[in-house]
Amino acid sequence: SIGRASFGDSTTSYFAPKYSELYKIKVNHDRQLLFLEPIDDYYEKVKYVVTHPDNKYKFNTRLNTYNCANKEAFESFFKYEAGIELK
Repeated sequence: SIGRASFGDSTTSYFAPKYSELYKIKVNHDRQLLFLEPIDDYYEKVKYVVTHPDNKYKFNTRLNTYNCANKEAFESFFKYEAGIELK
C-alpha cells in the first residue's frame, strides 16, 4: 500500500512498493479483473493528489500514514517499507 511514516515532527514523503516487472504483471492482471487501472496509472493519480492537496477531487486513492512509536521504527520504514517515492 502507499504510505508514509511519521514520528514526532518528522514525516516522510509518500512511498509505493517497488515491484519486479514479473510481479507488476500479476498486480496489473488482478487490478484489471477488478476493473481498475494499471498500477503505474494509479501511481500517477496519487502523485497528482499529493502535489495538489487543495484539490477537492481525490479520485479513488488511499494514502496511509504510519505513526511510529519510536525513532528506530521510523528509521526502519526506509529500510523495509520505502520503495518508489511519489512526489
